[in-house]
Amino acid sequence: MQVYDPTTEDAVLLSIAESELFGRRYALGLGTRIPESLNERLRYAPLAEWSPADREALVNAIRAMHLPLVAPLLRLDLTWFDAALDATDLPDLRTPESPEFRQLAPDQRLGTLVTELRWGKDTPDGEFSGAFRHLRREFRPALLRGRPCLVAPTKEGPFTVLEGLTRLAVILALAQAGRPSPNPVPAYVGISERLPEWGFEGDMPAAGASGGGLAGTGARNGPI
Repeated sequence: MQVYDPTTEDAVLLSIAESELFGRRYALGLGTRIPESLNERLRYAPLAEWSPADREALVNAIRAMHLPLVAPLLRLDLTWFDAALDATDLPDLRTPESPEFRQLAPDQRLGTLVTELRWGKDTPDGEFSGAFRHLRREFRPALLRGRPCLVAPTKEGPFTVLEGLTRLAVILALAQAGRPSPNPVPAYVGISERLPEWGFEGDMPAAGASGGGLAGTGARNGPI
């Protein structure tokens, strides 16, 4: 992983807002916090064309949403950086410590989770595994919005995925299958020695599950 120049917390929150704006959670999340007119205006405009007032409105909306994985982090004095993920970085990324992922990946490695998903196994309630399979079928890198966000206690890691877990799982699955996939992947990384204070264990919505809510497909005869 390449970690570059520092960036701002607002830039990271704006990226999360952009993901939420186009994600399947929109109606129950960001859609309850912003006027529909704002959604209609921004949905068809690239981020570079968003006005300062629009950006401020979205950042404030994300702060007000108190997202389960995000809100506690804002109190931990994170320093954020631009970063780029290589395909070889993806297997060792950590999933959040949640029952949603623990059953398939007790070691918290994204590589373990993706291997189990490719063998047709499902996460406990089928939410994340369904989102993964939906996005894999419909995956178009040019249409992705926002960046994955990672957090770590130091620049050396270990790196836990805060936002964008579904897309990173799909990118890794495509790479494992020898299919074209984005490389490198632009990302944000937040660093704080206080990260162990982040209370992210417990039941929560699947991190970065923006790829759709189709049910899992059950066991198969081999990885796909």
